[in-house]
Amino acid sequence: MKRLFLITMLLTSLSVYLLADSIHKKAGEYGFQFIKLESSVNLVGLSDSGELISSNAMNFISNPTSGILYQTNGFSASSRYWIFDTVLYSIGYSFSSGTKSFSLAMKYLDYGSIDNRDEFGTIEGEYNPMDLDIVAGFGFRVLPDHLLGINTHVLYEKLHTSSSFGFSADLAYTYLTPIRNLKIGTQIKNIGFTSKMKDESIDLPWGIEFLAAQEMRFNDIITPSFQIKIAKYVDENISTAIATNITFYDTLHLRLGNRIIHGSDYLKFSAGLGYDLGRFQVDYAFLALEEDLDNSHTFGVSYKF
Repeated sequence: MKRLFLITMLLTSLSVYLLADSIHKKAGEYGFQFIKLESSVNLVGLSDSGELISSNAMNFISNPTSGILYQTNGFSASSRYWIFDTVLYSIGYSFSSGTKSFSLAMKYLDYGSIDNRDEFGTIEGEYNPMDLDIVAGFGFRVLPDHLLGINTHVLYEKLHTSSSFGFSADLAYTYLTPIRNLKIGTQIKNIGFTSKMKDESIDLPWGIEFLAAQEMRFNDIITPSFQIKIAKYVDENISTAIATNITFYDTLHLRLGNRIIHGSDYLKFSAGLGYDLGRFQVDYAFLALEEDLDNSHTFGVSYKF
């Protein structure tokens, strides 16, 4: 298993190195971009990171080994108010025994109504584009310190009179190191295929991620956790996300995150709050976008078994 770990780390490092200095010549032409849009309100508040340091029934969408780490059992739902009045609605279920986990989720991106105009610009009616992702996740503790996970996605995208179906998978590996509460991992995301839309093929935005997370429990009052994620998608520059989750009295959760896209001046700041009410948890996340765009707000609620 140590050999598997070393090989996985080597392949991840090599892949990131090969992709880091260039963006694919078809950047901007990759479809189904919404599959990179985070659903878990916890992770939105952590700049799309933090899947190894927080618990939510939809964290598995970002990393299928996360359910085993926290033995997540319950439901989560969220509404993410995104750019140009679009809204991402998500709902998820996760079950974990500690040695294996099974999760289900559905993501629906609502674009609202768009005017349908003829060649002269005359409005002839409206249409409603949509994106849909149905996700099934499986996690396995193959050895006490070694976790494997796989997600499968069934994708559907509809514009006006055209539509496309797709299938993709994510593969993840997480290692619980001998250093107390230090976890590292890697994953490959969005490997799959789609049907043609208007006789044109649609490529999925696949990518590679490397994660490292550390939890520090000082006492019964405060538990800070930190995670760093380095990601490289084929249509983006390499990015680094730094997430901080601070839990007070095992009840109140404060989340902060920053994501830096290398080669640009873009810095994505996020923050979030969560509060446990018995078996229920309510959450909110704020994401600062670029100056010409409204900030994004996400609301979520969870029920734990």
